[in-house]
Amino acid sequence: MAKNKSIHNLCARCQNTCKQPATTGTLTCGMFKGKMDDEEFNQLLSEMEDLIENVKHLNHRTSDLLANMRDTDQDMSSGKTGG
Repeated sequence: MAKNKSIHNLCARCQNTCKQPATTGTLTCGMFKGKMDDEEFNQLLSEMEDLIENVKHLNHRTSDLLANMRDTDQDMSSGKTGG
């Protein structure tokens, strides 16, 4: 894919859509947000996968705790005592 020569070099490396013409004398931009490279993207995906695993683990633990509370409540209601 050929680079668009009519867009400023800095803008071509930016995620934002406010592209300036190549003839602009800009050296810096306060709105510049660099594009992610493959390594950064893969790291982000890895972090997301870790978060998903943590959510699954917490969901399982929460379900177990709720089930335990229901069992304890039922035992107390029926007059059973632990120990």
